[in-house]
Amino acid sequence: MSYIIILKGFLGIVIALSGILKLFDLKSFYRVILKIGFFRGSLYILNKVLAYSLPFIEIIVGILLLLNTYIKTSSFILLLMFIVSLIGVCYAYWKHKKIENCGCWGNFIKVPINKWKIFENIIWQILSLILFLMV
Repeated sequence: MSYIIILKGFLGIVIALSGILKLFDLKSFYRVILKIGFFRGSLYILNKVLAYSLPFIEIIVGILLLLNTYIKTSSFILLLMFIVSLIGVCYAYWKHKKIENCGCWGNFIKVPINKWKIFENIIWQILSLILFLMV
């Protein structure tokens, strides 16, 4: 059971930090979302909604995990965020888009979208799934 406490703390810190770092330059994160090009046509507005709301959701989920509050709900939201992230990264990679910074850490740590980013996202997906199933 102690590994779940460690996993909650680790994922809580990582996701909250990710959200905080994005807040320093939301416009840049919005441009990354546009480059991925996931939402088009009548759904285009969802790019802006996603870019400007996701950092705040990440911070809230991270804090809830760290405070051990609403664990089932927050771990489910975390799982959904990693699913959406994995879909976006796979979509950009599959479409051969040259994106030098996925925006996961704002502009502080630039991580390109490539096969290693997909692998990393799968790891995050597995960790969040373990947390969700174990709480």
